Amino acid sequence: MIGDRPTKIEGNPFHPVNRGKLCPKGQTGLIALNDPDRIKGPLKRAGERGSGKWKEMTWDEATGIVVNRLKEIRAKNSSHTLAIMDGDSSDLTKMLLERFMRQFGSPNYIHVPTGLDYGSVDAFYLMQGNRDGVVYDMEMANYIVSFESDLLQSFWSPVQVMNAFGYTRRGKEPRGKIMQVGSRYSITAAKADEWIPVKPGTEGVLALGMANFIIKEGLHDKAFIEKHTFGFEDWKDPSGAEHQGYKTLVLQNYSPSTVSEITGISIESILRLAKEFATRGPALAIGVRGDIYQQMAIHALNALVGNIDKPGGVLTVKNRPVYDLPAPAVDETARRGLQMPSMASGDNGKAPLANSNLTGISEKVLQEKPYRISTLFVYNCNPLFNNLQGNILSQAMAKIPFVVSFSPYMDETTQMADFILPDHTFLEKWQSNFTRTFQGFPVVGVGKPVVKPRFNTRDAANTMIAVAKGMGTSMARAFPWKDSQEVLSDMVKQLYETNKGDLFAPELDKTLLRELVRRGWRAPGYRNFEEFWEGIQEKGGWWEPAYAYEEWKRVFQTPSGKFEFYSQTLKHHLEKQGFLAGNNLKGLLASGVEAKGDQLYLPHWEPKLNTSLENERDYPFHLRLFQPLVFAGSLHANDPYLQDINGFYVKQKWHSWAEIDPKAAEELGIKEGDLLWVESPSAKLKFRAKLTPGAMPQTVNIPMGLGHTALGRWAKGTGENAGALMTYHAEPFTGEPLMHKTRVKVYKA
Repeated sequence: MIGDRPTKIEGNPFHPVNRGKLCPKGQTGLIALNDPDRIKGPLKRAGERGSGKWKEMTWDEATGIVVNRLKEIRAKNSSHTLAIMDGDSSDLTKMLLERFMRQFGSPNYIHVPTGLDYGSVDAFYLMQGNRDGVVYDMEMANYIVSFESDLLQSFWSPVQVMNAFGYTRRGKEPRGKIMQVGSRYSITAAKADEWIPVKPGTEGVLALGMANFIIKEGLHDKAFIEKHTFGFEDWKDPSGAEHQGYKTLVLQNYSPSTVSEITGISIESILRLAKEFATRGPALAIGVRGDIYQQMAIHALNALVGNIDKPGGVLTVKNRPVYDLPAPAVDETARRGLQMPSMASGDNGKAPLANSNLTGISEKVLQEKPYRISTLFVYNCNPLFNNLQGNILSQAMAKIPFVVSFSPYMDETTQMADFILPDHTFLEKWQSNFTRTFQGFPVVGVGKPVVKPRFNTRDAANTMIAVAKGMGTSMARAFPWKDSQEVLSDMVKQLYETNKGDLFAPELDKTLLRELVRRGWRAPGYRNFEEFWEGIQEKGGWWEPAYAYEEWKRVFQTPSGKFEFYSQTLKHHLEKQGFLAGNNLKGLLASGVEAKGDQLYLPHWEPKLNTSLENERDYPFHLRLFQPLVFAGSLHANDPYLQDINGFYVKQKWHSWAEIDPKAAEELGIKEGDLLWVESPSAKLKFRAKLTPGAMPQTVNIPMGLGHTALGRWAKGTGENAGALMTYHAEPFTGEPLMHKTRVKVYKA
């Protein structure tokens, strides 16, 4: 800071996640504050939606309009028709939004994923019973196989990954080895010890082939499997019926020769990879969110070698520290509303595991099933750009008569809103955020304003408090605070009263703190709450630097209380929602699922789900989209510095490019730097050619995050939105898009 003017952002040296390091988005964060295209105050639409005509309002007018609208909804006993779409907001704001929806009486708090890579999240749930909180201890692993996960570019904590890469490769003995399996020579592949090219959509087959060799050679962890897993061997249920296990399925169906033919990887490479994975442990298999069976196939490798809840293995973070705040009982209107089904649930005969699929939600809104949505709040997300089915979401939003955006920028979603109540940027408001280290330590970061608001914006948390107070009765009683600072103070007090953990500390103190916690001792750097509150602001947060291994009830929250190769959780969902009979079963089969009987609940490969042979003659190339680090999560395209370094490794910036194999390009008459067309059944877009042997034959790789039609002068019209090329293929269980199914044709422009 120079006076009250911020001039540079540096990382917090005490923070256990980054230890003072920042990714490029953090380094250029001042642009978010000083963006000349920020929305400078509350606005009301003055023309047709999307016309760009707005009328300025005062904050009292804006909140008054919202309060009256919500009062009308509750007066009609329609509280369930309010929905909130929220991206990855801070815990402070998220808690207030969730609290607001509960007291108001709506089940439609909808989390909008950013698209960042969190690993095989569906497999974590189906095989361990945990939807989140599962982490990979990369630093202590001796061998890492990344299956299509671009760890250094789009993983949820890139700075932690970079630190882990450096430590496992240079900071410890024995030196770790990193293998990158994928269809693109990514930055992660370039920094790995070896890149193993694989046909798109067949990564899980390789995992099954590795498992075949490991089991045949007796290299699996027999003690762990016998004691802590379910469904490895064939088994009988209480009725005496016999069921196939993982071992039988793998040995019968995934021989090295079969896997080699499917994946394009040599038998020798498959056997070498499997042997190293089983003998150079602790070893990690890290996947991405694709179809559930490939996720399960990859995650099963971790259990096969017994690397669950061990140093260098797959860890499960303790539940978030209790710093939510107790709320008063809801009134009768809210109680009725909360009993209605959520629009985000998979209860429409599709996607039984869905929890926030925007395409499925859009279909329900359009059909007004199970009811209509009357009002929508959009916070910290831009679904009309990020969602690969933006057209259907746009149609759905058009049916919602009252849309409010809290964005400080005029993005694609905000320009289609009726009212804009612009939020502060992160440098202008109080925040808290729960996260975790790769070692399984829970972390709560706290941020405070460093500058006064530049414009007539308002912290969205304070806006929701004002709206709740304006509604009176039970809503006002549930929001007794003056502002978000008071809320955060109360949240931090709950944290203080747990008598656990400590304030962030310098790196040199970390080992001592961990040893004290391990022995059950505490020597906190504060004597009372006042000192804790001051200290948490000064140091930036709280953490608990110890991990308790082998607390199996926490690690395995499955029906068997064990790691489930045979997922009884999946079976329960399918049976409960009627997916094993009638039209739902027909729909499941039509989606491409061919497995029957026990195979439905075991890791395996579904050819129709993972190959795309239709229109192969007209569209001979596979489309592979990837996220550059600077635009991971499809955010921050309105930052000119990030635009400048977007494709530095291919010498591209301020426009989109398409990576193509040199031999394929030569056959098409395409040279380096030429403009070319990439055309799918959904769209036709122009890119600059980048010839690279890192693109597999008949595959074209294109970055995401560009091609905005809004979001200010530095984003609008810059590059192409490659997501428009996607032909939507839904994963049949989660409803999430299968990213490798789209085929395209390429020709010179």
